[in-house]
Amino acid sequence: MDDKYFKGFEELEQEKVLDSDTLKRIHTLLKFQGLNSNEEASLESLKNFYVLNKSLTPRQYRVLEKLERSISADALKKYNKWREEYTEENRIKAIVCAKYYRVNPPYFSSIIDKILYDEEFVPTENQWRSLCENKYALKVIEATFSKPLYEMGVMVQGRKTAPKEYKDKLFSVVATDIRAVTNAAKGAKIYLLLPFAGGPVIECEERYIKKTISNK
Repeated sequence: MDDKYFKGFEELEQEKVLDSDTLKRIHTLLKFQGLNSNEEASLESLKNFYVLNKSLTPRQYRVLEKLERSISADALKKYNKWREEYTEENRIKAIVCAKYYRVNPPYFSSIIDKILYDEEFVPTENQWRSLCENKYALKVIEATFSKPLYEMGVMVQGRKTAPKEYKDKLFSVVATDIRAVTNAAKGAKIYLLLPFAGGPVIECEERYIKKTISNK
């Protein structure tokens, strides 16, 4: 095919789309807190290009139109309704799960920091359910909010199946729930234990300890 065809096509792609409302449209979409990471990155790229060049290329303009169709008025309406129904319990569970996934990447990396550090951020309903209702998150939530099996001051012993730093050793429970649960396992609640043999306090998951005979 003639090279002039390709040259003409390239020139067409570099034509400017002048629309005085373009930047306003981009900002409107960026206000939607339910954006996924790809949508947000695309909009930021379009905004930066427009601010620098005062226009978009035809290809970029088509991307903007596609984003507007995917982030529809119905989606915004649904999100705003969910935002009004978003409870303190929802927020706390999201924080618990975000802390778990921060230690266990790469999932949900696009919203973890927003959940942990932006008090105004509310994930979409789909984002929240994906984050907080998957099988791993449910175990983390259960371990976090379950009542501790062993109270402060109780003497406990490392189980035979525990790692060697706890195995068969005696401890006194100093504190429970000392930090966020980072393992999606039953009994992953974190304790602070004081060794009877002496030495500094250590952290231990609930599943690795049991009551001593004298405490049963």
